[in-house]
Amino acid sequence: MAGRARGWPGLAVFLVALACLPACAALSRPARLPGSDLASPSRNAPVSHSSSLGSPSAVHDLQEAAYYYSRYYALAFRDLVGLKRLAEVCAALEEAGVEDEGCREAAERAARGQEDKGTGGQGDQSAREAGEEADGLQYAISDSTAAVLWEAWLEQVATVQPQYMVGQRLDDGWTLLGYDVDEECLARGEPADMVLYWTGPASANAGSEQDGWYRAGERWVQVVERVQNLVLNGGFELGAIGFPRDIYRADPATRQMVTDLRGERRTTVALLDSTEVYSATSFASLNVPVNPEGLYLQAGWMKSQGGNGYLGRGWIGGIAADTPSYNYVVTSVKEEEWRHYAGVARPLAGATGCQIWLINWKAVGQVYFDNIVWVEVGLPGK
Repeated sequence: MAGRARGWPGLAVFLVALACLPACAALSRPARLPGSDLASPSRNAPVSHSSSLGSPSAVHDLQEAAYYYSRYYALAFRDLVGLKRLAEVCAALEEAGVEDEGCREAAERAARGQEDKGTGGQGDQSAREAGEEADGLQYAISDSTAAVLWEAWLEQVATVQPQYMVGQRLDDGWTLLGYDVDEECLARGEPADMVLYWTGPASANAGSEQDGWYRAGERWVQVVERVQNLVLNGGFELGAIGFPRDIYRADPATRQMVTDLRGERRTTVALLDSTEVYSATSFASLNVPVNPEGLYLQAGWMKSQGGNGYLGRGWIGGIAADTPSYNYVVTSVKEEEWRHYAGVARPLAGATGCQIWLINWKAVGQVYFDNIVWVEVGLPGK
């Protein structure tokens, strides 16, 4: 699993610039704040200890962080990792005995959002029409702004639809519903924060909060900070670097980099152009080491124009001779529009590495690929 960043230089300056950056940077905020070594938040509120906030500069930096996190939360409420960090920052300030305006404003916004959900969107209007209700709302968050923000985070992750749907069930009964991550960021080789949504057996425990697992309603939510794409050049902006091989040894002309419109932006994508002579073509990545006990998420975008697309991996190592040494996220893709595919996999017994495979199999036509991602995530229940 990706490690956390060790440094915390110039947080206030970094966050000022952060407010003007695209979503990739916003999701990749500094993973460590003063007190971030401490216990993770509990169900009721984030936990912190004022002993780690002995210097006025640390308190000042936390207030700066709260200010910019709260401003960003107002613009991007769907950034759930940012909301979680805001709750942790506000908890640290409360432990230090500091009442922070940014925390209070964010808590009021969160409380109004929760009230709106419970009243069909009329909560905020009702509070304005009845002064006593507004006073009651203010009183309700006077004890702990961090607790309000934490409850808002738990409520959102318990019900939100994942950005990328998966719906894959593992052998032990756990199902990955989907996940949130900035895949553009990952494809460029930059770290990004990931939130994964799981369901499991009724009595099962996915893991501890210290390891990034949180119970939210009927779900378990896994937060993986600063995860790194293990595939080099997954976005193909550097050409075929990272995918130098073809498992079928077809004519190199069948393997191309082209510019295509995916969504609303033009981007460089990989193209496999199979012909009657070379009907099986592929891009195979450099060898990627794997943790034999790990769980990996593979994802990518694909479309076809007469081709037959596959996205998968070939495992490397001491794999039993009677076991196929490959498996796939998706097979036989023939859709003509760009579509996202994702799935998780455990390494085969004996595997020490893998190659990521992009394949156009037994077809005369084209298959396009973009934003190929391969990241390690934690297994629930381990």
